[in-house]
Amino acid sequence: MTASPYLMGYIVAVTSDHHTNSTVGLCPPNFELDDGGTYTATRTQRWLWDCWGMFWREVEQLKTDTGYRLLSVFNGDIAEGDMKSRSHQLVTRNKSTILRLTRDVLERPIAISDWALFLRGTSAHVGKGAWLEEEIAQDCDIAIRNEAAASWWSWRGMVGKLPLDFQHHSRLGSDPWTLVNPLGKLAVRVELDCLRTNTPLPLVVRSHRHQFADTHDNYPVRCITTGAWQAVAEYLYKSDFTPRPDIGGVIITIHDDNTWTLTKKRYPMRTPKLNTLP
Repeated sequence: MTASPYLMGYIVAVTSDHHTNSTVGLCPPNFELDDGGTYTATRTQRWLWDCWGMFWREVEQLKTDTGYRLLSVFNGDIAEGDMKSRSHQLVTRNKSTILRLTRDVLERPIAISDWALFLRGTSAHVGKGAWLEEEIAQDCDIAIRNEAAASWWSWRGMVGKLPLDFQHHSRLGSDPWTLVNPLGKLAVRVELDCLRTNTPLPLVVRSHRHQFADTHDNYPVRCITTGAWQAVAEYLYKSDFTPRPDIGGVIITIHDDNTWTLTKKRYPMRTPKLNTLP
């Protein structure tokens, strides 16, 4: 049975690090280029696209079942412009085509959302001033605007009665046993800032590192980082060990009684095949 549309609940769907236009990032199965040719997604990209569809179908079903309104948050690095020319792993270098490809990726999420919030990511990916993300946000009628701009470096606000704090960049530990440690420092820093400014303690959401991490209830302020929608890019192999990224997003459900739940949607990558001698 579909819930009443007058319930004052909210769904906040958070995705980040889509890196659309990367040949290991989000892309439709087939995409027409500006010269009339067609880019065909790789096997990995087709799998990412299937996961992307599953995520948003679940969000849409939750919205239908609850009658809650939906805020979709795109928490930075929505596209890949490879501004530092670090690799050849790009679908195209035509800026207009990159924008069109990104709009195609966002078409369904935007169609089912009541609001969209665009956070600015890393200049190496989306250009100085995150111009690429600003262009995408300016073209979105439901974007939450920042005066003349349509995207944000950081955003703190109330959704229902839940304070939320969004920003793209974050630090995580380099080893599994230290992964969450920097988030503990962030939690304390945010708590002290809220105490000094007499503002409510928020749920803090960060991205950038392509890994889920969570302080849970270890501090008065809960800090989480989100997964990504990009497989392993070429430049990541420069370290001595290259872990597979966490693929997926976060769904926050804020109920009409002001309780809330947070669900991390993970889509594990396939285990690499062991090679054998011929």
